[in-house]
Amino acid sequence: MGERSGTEKRRTTAVVGVRMTPDERAAVAAAAEARGIGVSSFARQAVLRAARLPAPKAAQRRDIHAQALAPLLTALARIGNNVNQVAAVANSGGGIDRRAVDQASHHLAAVHAAILKLGADGR
Repeated sequence: MGERSGTEKRRTTAVVGVRMTPDERAAVAAAAEARGIGVSSFARQAVLRAARLPAPKAAQRRDIHAQALAPLLTALARIGNNVNQVAAVANSGGGIDRRAVDQASHHLAAVHAAILKLGADGR
């Protein structure tokens, strides 16, 4: 059996609870958000540094805009696929597949609505 990986060697199984006022909690959450990490990871790093122990680098969270863009990219891929199918049929001398055109139109409307919502949420 091979040697365990670094992740397996340092499993984080001990839980430490900390009591805070709502204002303290909000300040910690804001500081964690500014660094793109969760509150738990932020607190762990701060505690380990205060204890003069090595603090592991926390994985950064995707920001809210990146999360909002994921379904838009999926919808754009669907639209591209549908348009390619319609173009292939049209270029081969066949008739236009009305169902594929309707699907592309539906997906485009969904992307449009999502972009408008993303813009309104960012104000």
